[in-house]
Amino acid sequence: MLKNTRLLIALAVLGGVSMLAPAGAETGPRHVRAFSDGPADPQDGMEADEAEKWEEATHSDDIEHPAAEGSTVFDCSHAEETDAEDRREASPEPSRKGCRPVAKRRTLTLPITTSPLETAMPVNAAGMTDTTLLNKHARLSIHHVYPICAEARCAHHGRKSIIAVHGRSVDPVTALDLRYGNYSLMVALARAGFNVYAPSFVGFGKSSRFMLDDPCNATLAEQATFLVNFNNPISQTCGADSSAFTTNEEQVHELQQVVKYVQRVNHNPEVHLLGFSNGGSTAGVYTLQHAEDIKSVFFIAPQSASAGAGAERPANSSTLWNPKRPLELRDRTTGMLDNFKCYTGGTFGNGTLANCCPGQRDLAIDQQIWDSLRAYDALGSKWGSQDPILGGVLRAPRRVIWGWVPATQSQFARPAMLVRGELDNNINPVNYRNMVTALGSAIQPTPAKIVLNVPCASHGIVWEKEAHAIVRDAALEWFLHQTYRGHSTGEFRAAP
Repeated sequence: MLKNTRLLIALAVLGGVSMLAPAGAETGPRHVRAFSDGPADPQDGMEADEAEKWEEATHSDDIEHPAAEGSTVFDCSHAEETDAEDRREASPEPSRKGCRPVAKRRTLTLPITTSPLETAMPVNAAGMTDTTLLNKHARLSIHHVYPICAEARCAHHGRKSIIAVHGRSVDPVTALDLRYGNYSLMVALARAGFNVYAPSFVGFGKSSRFMLDDPCNATLAEQATFLVNFNNPISQTCGADSSAFTTNEEQVHELQQVVKYVQRVNHNPEVHLLGFSNGGSTAGVYTLQHAEDIKSVFFIAPQSASAGAGAERPANSSTLWNPKRPLELRDRTTGMLDNFKCYTGGTFGNGTLANCCPGQRDLAIDQQIWDSLRAYDALGSKWGSQDPILGGVLRAPRRVIWGWVPATQSQFARPAMLVRGELDNNINPVNYRNMVTALGSAIQPTPAKIVLNVPCASHGIVWEKEAHAIVRDAALEWFLHQTYRGHSTGEFRAAP
């Protein structure tokens, strides 16, 4: 039976459609092949038996809430036939465009190899390249949201795909598929007919974390504040300075393996990228290096490179590298609430919650965000305070970013839309304006570029009342047409 199951899954992947668990079937982890993190065989790459490298780890529930009033839904009249189970699970209610697709969620695990290039690795406290992640086996957890129609599964062959690239510390599910009202951007995109993938890079979410499971790899200050104060899981500080955990070049290498898979499984070379916060730098650098892979990029609150970094990898003697520890720890305030601080003037970064607009966010969403962050880090949720409301810590890898500065941004050759909250306390407005000006400026003809400024919005723009709907509607039009309000180029201010 196991052998037959493995064959069915492999055939389904090769055919472009993943098998889903029957109603009432076991929905826990199902392993296609044994796999362990560790050194990679130099010959072990993505070209080896693709089907055997994928496993469907979780088959989650459907989303039954209707599309937001006036939002775009996929026309199911051209969908492919599929199995009866998927047809039963989809909403039969008609809409102005045919039928209303249901967005389904599942989690996939992609075995990958980390970069074999030392130039993609961080530098340790001794000024030497750190090889901890060099050419290693690892797993990427990929959150997948896709449309299913009442009559049939929405056409898989040729279906457009979006890959969402997460930021510095928040997992992509919490950022883009939060289960709170109609706040899920991934659901809105899937209901418009897109196949949306959100990978967690190595060190994040449910992907391989390597040494980040050791609390001694956090800074002494973070250990003392978030762990030792609660005698959990350590009672005194420990460890020594080593290096940052990763770099944007390593994440570009991981993203390439996701892009190539998505292109193959959907039989469509066209892939859009969505970069949120620091994910904007990874999406940007990837597009600079592999423009042929990318149809367009939608940036939400995008960051530039690390402060002081340039177009090239920093020298081993650079202060950007030392002293570093691979693990960063945050609590509910520093890991979640600080995203909502609003900057209104003076020294950048001095924003407060008091500076925000009245009613800017629904306060009830705060706990939903923190619960989601804890759910995607089972170990971190058990560290530090065990208060049921405030407890747990957010773990994230420290990384160094370079290559995403005005000099390189000027070579950006794909259509792009940039969205930023006007009260964002995390995105330096001067650096952002330099990026807006530089993006694509050296390319002739200049690629389409839309800039959208959103009033009364912070870095937590995807979780705010009015702002999240503005982002959703802008993203839908952009990915469908590469326009905003019918324009392919221009700068706009969203209506408050």
